[in-house]
Amino acid sequence: QGTPGSGNAATSLLLPDQQLLAKHVLEAGLEVLKCLAQREDRGLGLCGGVDPVIHLCQAHHLVLHLLGMLHTLQPVQNPGRNSAAAAAAAKQQHQHQQQLEQRPQGATEAQAEVPRYLQPVYTRQAPVVPPYLGYRGDLLAVLANAICNRPAVAEEVALEAGAVELVLGQCQLDDLSPLAREWGLWAVRNLCAGSMTAQERIKQLEPVEPVESPELRSLGM
Repeated sequence: QGTPGSGNAATSLLLPDQQLLAKHVLEAGLEVLKCLAQREDRGLGLCGGVDPVIHLCQAHHLVLHLLGMLHTLQPVQNPGRNSAAAAAAAKQQHQHQQQLEQRPQGATEAQAEVPRYLQPVYTRQAPVVPPYLGYRGDLLAVLANAICNRPAVAEEVALEAGAVELVLGQCQLDDLSPLAREWGLWAVRNLCAGSMTAQERIKQLEPVEPVESPELRSLGM
């Protein structure tokens, strides 16, 4: 499973017991980050007045790791969703990411606007297939709470090319992560509350195709 840079190439070399251990370590690590990011005191009481989430973002590039892992993860799997709309959304995301990854020869990084979270250091060991039920939701929970009431973190996300679109793409039902849509919506809310750049990027988006869903049909839309 996986190809070089996909994130599964490294884990496929592990023995079954090692893969199981790696999965549990990943799940436990995200749980710790979730608990840290959602603290009402922002973790200031734990670190002598220093916000640990801000520190993780600045010193260890937490946001870039989360975005890279979300980007590497396969598109949302939901057989009950309108197939045409799902295909259109997947095609749009794929085309957008191709544009980001195809840097013109001789162009600088700034000119090509290639997002940092696409660098191999952030994607190489990230799972392509969810390693456990709720994985996508855990990534979004950490990201959403890390952005909450932290304008600097929200702006960091908004300034990364394609990051706002990547987060918006998580706001749909995922059979493999039941709470992913709610965490995605919370992430979008916090992103817009903390960053005017994110608001402007969303305003510039153009509708591609209407999405049908039971919720919209029940509202007569």
